[in-house]
Amino acid sequence: MTAIMPFVPEVSGRARATGGNRIPANDETDDAEVLDDIGSLEMLMDMLRRPEGVLFDKGTATAASTHDADIVVCVKNFAFPAHRLVPAARCRSLWAVLSGSEPLNDKHGMTISFLPFSTSPILGYLHMTGVKPLSTLILLHYLYSDDLLALWDR
Repeated sequence: MTAIMPFVPEVSGRARATGGNRIPANDETDDAEVLDDIGSLEMLMDMLRRPEGVLFDKGTATAASTHDADIVVCVKNFAFPAHRLVPAARCRSLWAVLSGSEPLNDKHGMTISFLPFSTSPILGYLHMTGVKPLSTLILLHYLYSDDLLALWDR
């Protein structure tokens, strides 16, 4: 599934983290699903530890196009390429923001706004404030995979 997620950098020469060393799998207790969630969360956390690829800079828009992404989700000093269609199709509120409506605000200080690139009104930055980068990655993971990571298990 990560092959279609442009915000997940390709990792060559290294197997994806599975978390299997921490919790031994047991067929009777469905630990496989928990191990998959741990592996996915480790992969997302590893992305935030990398100095290359996710930090926001002026070249991010160009880098996003190499993944066939058409938006860049920006949170704090991180930038994650994404396909506009995925958040727009999966969340009516994000569709409205991506369609040029007013920014989305909540009572806790979270704001989501869309700023088009100067070259195109469709391509652009989806800015998120009041949220953490890991929360944004978990949201993107869910929007792309329909897999809600069970972070509270174990």
